[in-house]
Amino acid sequence: MSIRLINRGRLLAALALSMAGPVLAADWIQTDNGSELRFEAMAQGERFEGQFNSFHTRFEFDPASPEKAKLEVKIDLGSVDTANAERDELLVSQDFFAVEQENQARFEAEQIHASAEGYTAGGTLTLKSTAKPVAFKFTFLVSADGQSAVLEGQTTLDRLDFGIGGGDWADEEMIGREVQVRTRVQLRRP
Repeated sequence: MSIRLINRGRLLAALALSMAGPVLAADWIQTDNGSELRFEAMAQGERFEGQFNSFHTRFEFDPASPEKAKLEVKIDLGSVDTANAERDELLVSQDFFAVEQENQARFEAEQIHASAEGYTAGGTLTLKSTAKPVAFKFTFLVSADGQSAVLEGQTTLDRLDFGIGGGDWADEEMIGREVQVRTRVQLRRP
């Protein structure tokens, strides 16, 4: 009878541990309220800003073990919005994002490390079928109740690395090469 109780106890312990997984997992889901993905660039000597109105962030993260984290961001390129319809139409065209061929950009972190300023995610950005390494610096703040968090980060990209605005548009006098990208992602527990 005691052997039976021990086996039953082990079974109950195993079940409890397997059920605890989702509760203990550091999974975060993006909320649309307050989340933004913005960029800034130069065109004909003037700075302009824009944003992507549709993007999705999947983040598995424990600040105590950043090296085990997983970060994936999918961006709907057709949702670009610079508050200028003519520019937006140009950005979705073949010369820039070519959304008719591929409407999604994707960033996937392969490694995340803690730094003095927060964290750095080293990963791959795939845009227009071109994959390049990108380092993304970010902070991650969890609410007092542990049920919500804010990720804020930034990086700088060279648009020509991804074939954005090639040909006649490659001239830096027309459009600057550097694009500064900033994000603020509101997250919650599932």
